[in-house]
Amino acid sequence: MEFVNAEKVQTLLHTEQHRGEASWANRKVRGTFRYDWDEHNFPFDRHTLDIQLEEGALDASEFVYEPDTANTTYDPHLDIPGWKISDFAMTPSTVTYGTTFGDPALPPGSISEYSRLTPSVSVVREDLSGFFKLTAVVYAAFILSLITYLMHLESTTALSPQMGLLAGALFAAAVNMLTASAEIGSESGLTLLDKIHIVVLLYILVAALVAVASRLLVERGWSTSAIARLNYRAFARAVVTFVMINAALIGGANKVG
Repeated sequence: MEFVNAEKVQTLLHTEQHRGEASWANRKVRGTFRYDWDEHNFPFDRHTLDIQLEEGALDASEFVYEPDTANTTYDPHLDIPGWKISDFAMTPSTVTYGTTFGDPALPPGSISEYSRLTPSVSVVREDLSGFFKLTAVVYAAFILSLITYLMHLESTTALSPQMGLLAGALFAAAVNMLTASAEIGSESGLTLLDKIHIVVLLYILVAALVAVASRLLVERGWSTSAIARLNYRAFARAVVTFVMINAALIGGANKVG
Protein backbone atom coordinates (compact mmCIF):
# COMPACT_ATOMS: atom_id res chain seq x y z
CA MET A 1 0.00 0.00 0.00
CA GLU A 2 1.20 3.50 -0.83
CA PHE A 3 -0.21 6.94 -0.03
CA VAL A 4 -0.38 8.62 -3.43
CA ASN A 5 -0.90 12.21 -2.29
CA ALA A 6 1.36 12.14 0.77
CA GLU A 7 4.30 14.42 1.44
CA LYS A 8 5.47 12.18 4.26
CA VAL A 9 4.01 9.22 6.14
CA GLN A 10 4.88 7.59 9.44
CA THR A 11 3.49 4.18 10.42
CA LEU A 12 3.19 3.06 14.05
CA LEU A 13 1.88 0.21 16.19
CA HIS A 14 1.69 -2.50 13.55
CA THR A 15 -0.12 -5.64 14.75
CA GLU A 16 -1.26 -8.76 12.92
CA GLN A 17 -3.28 -11.75 14.03
CA HIS A 18 -4.03 -14.93 12.08
CA ARG A 19 -7.43 -16.47 12.63
CA GLY A 20 -7.87 -19.56 10.54
CA GLU A 21 -7.70 -18.57 6.90
CA ALA A 22 -8.13 -14.88 7.73
CA SER A 23 -5.65 -12.29 8.97
CA TRP A 24 -6.51 -9.20 10.98
CA ALA A 25 -3.91 -6.45 10.76
CA ASN A 26 -3.78 -2.95 12.23
CA ARG A 27 -1.45 -0.05 11.62
CA LYS A 28 -1.56 3.53 12.85
CA VAL A 29 -0.62 6.07 10.18
CA ARG A 30 0.39 9.69 10.66
CA GLY A 31 1.11 11.81 7.62
CA THR A 32 1.04 15.10 5.75
CA PHE A 33 -0.97 15.07 2.54
CA ARG A 34 -1.14 17.43 -0.44
CA TYR A 35 -4.29 19.39 -1.18
CA ASP A 36 -4.95 22.30 -3.54
CA TRP A 37 -6.83 24.80 -1.37
CA ASP A 38 -9.30 26.76 -3.49
CA GLU A 39 -10.18 29.85 -1.44
CA HIS A 40 -11.83 31.89 -4.18
CA ASN A 41 -15.03 31.97 -2.12
CA PHE A 42 -13.33 32.60 1.26
CA PRO A 43 -14.73 32.63 3.94
CA PHE A 44 -17.57 30.48 2.60
CA ASP A 45 -15.27 27.87 1.09
CA ARG A 46 -15.94 24.18 1.63
CA HIS A 47 -13.36 21.47 1.04
CA THR A 48 -13.17 17.70 0.69
CA LEU A 49 -9.84 16.43 2.00
CA ASP A 50 -8.78 13.11 0.48
CA ILE A 51 -6.21 10.53 1.53
CA GLN A 52 -5.48 8.31 -1.45
CA LEU A 53 -4.43 4.73 -0.65
CA GLU A 54 -3.30 2.63 -3.59
CA GLU A 55 -1.98 -0.87 -4.04
CA GLY A 56 1.64 -0.60 -5.12
CA ALA A 57 2.46 -4.18 -6.10
CA LEU A 58 -0.47 -6.31 -7.32
CA ASP A 59 -2.74 -5.01 -10.08
CA ALA A 60 -6.55 -5.00 -9.91
CA SER A 61 -6.78 -8.47 -11.43
CA GLU A 62 -5.08 -9.90 -8.33
CA PHE A 63 -5.91 -7.51 -5.49
CA VAL A 64 -8.84 -5.15 -4.81
CA TYR A 65 -9.53 -2.97 -1.77
CA GLU A 66 -13.02 -3.35 -0.32
CA PRO A 67 -13.91 -0.79 2.39
CA ASP A 68 -15.53 -1.87 5.64
CA THR A 69 -17.94 1.06 5.69
CA ALA A 70 -19.85 -0.21 8.72
CA ASN A 71 -16.73 0.16 10.87
CA THR A 72 -15.27 3.23 9.19
CA THR A 73 -15.77 6.69 10.66
CA TYR A 74 -13.95 9.61 12.28
CA ASP A 75 -13.64 10.74 15.87
CA PRO A 76 -16.72 12.89 16.58
CA HIS A 77 -14.72 14.75 19.24
CA LEU A 78 -12.09 15.83 16.72
CA ASP A 79 -11.69 19.60 17.01
CA ILE A 80 -10.39 21.57 14.03
CA PRO A 81 -10.19 25.27 15.02
CA GLY A 82 -12.24 27.38 12.60
CA TRP A 83 -13.71 24.36 10.78
CA LYS A 84 -16.56 21.87 11.12
CA ILE A 85 -16.57 18.36 9.67
CA SER A 86 -19.70 18.02 7.53
CA ASP A 87 -19.25 14.58 5.95
CA PHE A 88 -17.05 11.51 5.77
CA ALA A 89 -16.82 8.80 3.11
CA MET A 90 -14.66 5.85 2.10
CA THR A 91 -14.67 5.34 -1.67
CA PRO A 92 -13.10 2.43 -3.60
CA SER A 93 -11.97 2.93 -7.19
CA THR A 94 -9.69 1.56 -9.88
CA VAL A 95 -6.91 3.72 -11.29
CA THR A 96 -5.78 3.17 -14.86
CA TYR A 97 -2.23 3.86 -16.02
CA GLY A 98 -1.29 4.04 -19.69
CA THR A 99 1.66 1.71 -19.23
CA THR A 100 2.40 -1.86 -18.18
CA PHE A 101 5.35 -0.74 -16.03
CA GLY A 102 7.29 -3.46 -17.83
CA ASP A 103 5.10 -6.29 -16.52
CA PRO A 104 5.85 -9.27 -18.84
CA ALA A 105 2.41 -10.75 -18.07
CA LEU A 106 0.71 -7.85 -19.86
CA PRO A 107 0.71 -7.25 -23.64
CA PRO A 108 3.24 -4.57 -24.66
CA GLY A 109 1.61 -1.16 -25.15
CA SER A 110 -1.42 -2.00 -23.03
CA ILE A 111 -2.55 -0.50 -19.74
CA SER A 112 -2.45 -1.53 -16.11
CA GLU A 113 -5.03 -1.01 -13.36
CA TYR A 114 -4.59 -0.79 -9.61
CA SER A 115 -7.04 -0.69 -6.74
CA ARG A 116 -7.38 2.56 -4.80
CA LEU A 117 -9.22 3.47 -1.61
CA THR A 118 -9.96 7.10 -0.73
CA PRO A 119 -11.08 8.24 2.74
CA SER A 120 -12.61 11.71 2.35
CA VAL A 121 -13.35 14.28 5.04
CA SER A 122 -15.54 17.24 4.06
CA VAL A 123 -15.01 20.41 6.09
CA VAL A 124 -16.84 23.74 6.25
CA ARG A 125 -15.26 26.97 7.48
CA GLU A 126 -16.99 28.25 10.62
CA ASP A 127 -14.80 31.19 11.64
CA LEU A 128 -15.78 34.36 9.75
CA SER A 129 -13.59 36.72 11.77
CA GLY A 130 -10.82 36.55 9.15
CA PHE A 131 -13.21 37.88 6.52
CA PHE A 132 -14.13 40.93 8.60
CA LYS A 133 -10.47 41.61 9.38
CA LEU A 134 -9.62 41.60 5.68
CA THR A 135 -12.59 43.73 4.60
CA ALA A 136 -12.81 46.28 7.45
CA VAL A 137 -10.37 48.67 5.77
CA VAL A 138 -11.95 48.48 2.33
CA TYR A 139 -15.45 49.06 3.71
CA ALA A 140 -14.10 52.01 5.69
CA ALA A 141 -12.64 53.36 2.44
CA PHE A 142 -16.08 53.13 0.84
CA ILE A 143 -17.64 55.05 3.75
CA LEU A 144 -14.97 57.75 3.35
CA SER A 145 -15.90 58.06 -0.31
CA LEU A 146 -19.53 58.61 0.70
CA ILE A 147 -18.54 61.58 2.83
CA THR A 148 -17.47 63.48 -0.28
CA TYR A 149 -21.08 63.53 -1.49
CA LEU A 150 -21.99 65.55 1.61
CA MET A 151 -19.24 68.15 1.39
CA HIS A 152 -20.35 71.62 0.32
CA LEU A 153 -19.03 73.29 -2.81
CA GLU A 154 -19.69 76.95 -2.11
CA SER A 155 -16.00 77.85 -2.19
CA THR A 156 -13.60 77.32 -5.05
CA THR A 157 -11.32 75.25 -2.83
CA ALA A 158 -13.97 72.70 -1.84
CA LEU A 159 -12.81 70.23 -4.49
CA SER A 160 -9.34 69.95 -2.95
CA PRO A 161 -10.39 68.27 0.34
CA GLN A 162 -12.75 65.99 -1.56
CA MET A 163 -9.98 64.75 -3.81
CA GLY A 164 -7.64 64.38 -0.86
CA LEU A 165 -10.18 62.22 0.93
CA LEU A 166 -10.83 60.12 -2.15
CA ALA A 167 -7.12 59.68 -2.81
CA GLY A 168 -6.64 58.41 0.74
CA ALA A 169 -9.58 56.02 0.38
CA LEU A 170 -8.28 54.77 -2.96
CA PHE A 171 -4.81 54.14 -1.55
CA ALA A 172 -6.19 52.33 1.51
CA ALA A 173 -8.41 50.08 -0.63
CA ALA A 174 -5.59 49.24 -3.07
CA VAL A 175 -3.11 48.37 -0.30
CA ASN A 176 -5.71 46.31 1.56
CA MET A 177 -6.50 44.40 -1.64
CA LEU A 178 -2.85 43.35 -1.94
CA THR A 179 -2.80 42.38 1.74
CA ALA A 180 -5.96 40.28 1.42
CA SER A 181 -4.68 38.51 -1.71
CA ALA A 182 -1.41 37.68 0.01
CA GLU A 183 -3.24 36.46 3.12
CA ILE A 184 -5.36 33.82 1.38
CA GLY A 185 -2.74 33.02 -1.26
CA SER A 186 -4.80 33.55 -4.42
CA GLU A 187 -2.58 33.46 -7.50
CA SER A 188 -5.07 33.32 -10.36
CA GLY A 189 -8.67 34.34 -10.90
CA LEU A 190 -10.75 36.72 -8.81
CA THR A 191 -11.64 35.78 -5.26
CA LEU A 192 -14.64 37.10 -3.36
CA LEU A 193 -12.29 39.52 -1.56
CA ASP A 194 -10.85 40.70 -4.89
CA LYS A 195 -14.33 41.39 -6.25
CA ILE A 196 -15.34 43.38 -3.16
CA HIS A 197 -12.17 45.46 -3.38
CA ILE A 198 -12.65 46.12 -7.10
CA VAL A 199 -16.25 47.23 -6.49
CA VAL A 200 -15.07 49.66 -3.80
CA LEU A 201 -12.37 51.03 -6.10
CA LEU A 202 -15.00 51.65 -8.79
CA TYR A 203 -17.28 53.43 -6.33
CA ILE A 204 -14.40 55.65 -5.22
CA LEU A 205 -13.79 56.59 -8.86
CA VAL A 206 -17.51 57.32 -9.30
CA ALA A 207 -17.39 59.59 -6.25
CA ALA A 208 -14.45 61.42 -7.83
CA LEU A 209 -16.39 61.90 -11.08
CA VAL A 210 -19.39 63.25 -9.17
CA ALA A 211 -17.13 65.68 -7.28
CA VAL A 212 -15.59 66.97 -10.52
CA ALA A 213 -19.01 67.23 -12.18
CA SER A 214 -20.33 69.18 -9.19
CA ARG A 215 -17.39 71.57 -9.41
CA LEU A 216 -18.11 72.19 -13.09
CA LEU A 217 -21.79 72.83 -12.34
CA VAL A 218 -20.78 75.42 -9.71
CA GLU A 219 -18.70 77.24 -12.30
CA ARG A 220 -21.65 77.16 -14.71
CA GLY A 221 -23.85 78.91 -12.22
CA TRP A 222 -25.88 76.09 -10.71
CA SER A 223 -27.25 76.86 -7.27
CA THR A 224 -25.81 75.22 -4.20
CA SER A 225 -29.15 73.61 -3.36
CA ALA A 226 -29.45 72.06 -6.83
CA ILE A 227 -25.94 70.59 -6.63
CA ALA A 228 -26.64 69.35 -3.10
CA ARG A 229 -29.75 67.51 -4.33
CA LEU A 230 -27.69 65.96 -7.11
CA ASN A 231 -25.07 64.78 -4.60
CA TYR A 232 -27.70 63.44 -2.18
CA ARG A 233 -29.24 61.38 -4.98
CA ALA A 234 -25.84 60.06 -5.98
CA PHE A 235 -25.16 59.25 -2.31
CA ALA A 236 -28.41 57.28 -1.95
CA ARG A 237 -27.86 55.36 -5.19
CA ALA A 238 -24.28 54.54 -4.23
CA VAL A 239 -25.37 53.13 -0.87
CA VAL A 240 -28.27 51.08 -2.25
CA THR A 241 -26.42 49.63 -5.23
CA PHE A 242 -23.31 48.91 -3.15
CA VAL A 243 -25.34 46.95 -0.60
CA MET A 244 -27.11 45.04 -3.38
CA ILE A 245 -23.86 44.17 -5.18
CA ASN A 246 -22.20 43.02 -1.96
CA ALA A 247 -25.23 40.92 -1.04
CA ALA A 248 -25.14 39.29 -4.48
CA LEU A 249 -21.38 38.60 -4.29
CA ILE A 250 -21.50 37.20 -0.76
CA GLY A 251 -24.68 35.20 -1.41
CA GLY A 252 -23.18 33.69 -4.56
CA ALA A 253 -19.97 32.74 -2.77
CA ASN A 254 -21.91 31.19 0.08
CA LYS A 255 -23.99 29.15 -2.36
CA VAL A 256 -21.04 27.86 -4.38
CA GLY A 257 -18.71 27.39 -1.39
